[in-house]
Amino acid sequence: MRNIRFMPALAAVAAALALGVAACGGDNGASSSAGGGGSSEELNGTIRIDGSSTVFPFAEAAGELFNEEQPGVQVTVGQSGTGGGFEKFCNGETDLSDASREIKDEEATACKGKNIDYTSFRVDASVSDVHARRLSAGQPVTIRVGSDTLDGTIASVEPTVVNGTITVVIALAQPSNPLLRSNLRVDVEIVTARRPATLRVRRGPFASGEGTQPVFVVRGDRAVREMATFGLSSVEFFEVTAGLAPGDEVIVSDMRDYQRLSQIRLK
Repeated sequence: MRNIRFMPALAAVAAALALGVAACGGDNGASSSAGGGGSSEELNGTIRIDGSSTVFPFAEAAGELFNEEQPGVQVTVGQSGTGGGFEKFCNGETDLSDASREIKDEEATACKGKNIDYTSFRVDASVSDVHARRLSAGQPVTIRVGSDTLDGTIASVEPTVVNGTITVVIALAQPSNPLLRSNLRVDVEIVTARRPATLRVRRGPFASGEGTQPVFVVRGDRAVREMATFGLSSVEFFEVTAGLAPGDEVIVSDMRDYQRLSQIRLK
């Protein structure tokens, strides 16, 4: 059995949701209010879109939907093809470029020569709608790209539920970080609550999360079954609200086969 020492937290324990998400490029800084379909602010101006004929119907439909909420904005959508769209984009003639392939090296060089930044990314996270009420704009987010981490915040929570999930749009503190690329899958931790100076124990199969449940605590040469109450949880820790004390050593392995016993002799 694997043992771990239970100790007081040195920092806040944060409840977090670990999710698989995909990063998408071309973030133009548009945002909407959390939980709603769009912004209450009336906008005006022009949005110029061109590019792939394959993507054209989707871009056209998106423009029409946007205009329903923001009639003061003129949205034009063309279909010059992916190459033609990149050419116009790199010349500063359009705001968005639809593409059915990645940008070529020569196209990227053309954009760079005109100081056109096309490498700003955002993260779209698919979250179970069970957590919808716990999510709101401004909540801090940690994005894990392999062994590296990036910081971000929730920009908006889409109201539509599709197959039991909602989309959470995450704005990155470093939207042009070199670790990012189109369609990259990453892990996301959304911090939905914090408590400072709390007690925590490493996550493991010994507990199922929030609520009161039996755990085995090392007392000398025995592991004694005691009741502990857990509160917030993250991908690494459970918060302990009752039943354990700082310095207690808890068995974090799966102990379901021993739940009928009040204590176990340790070898």
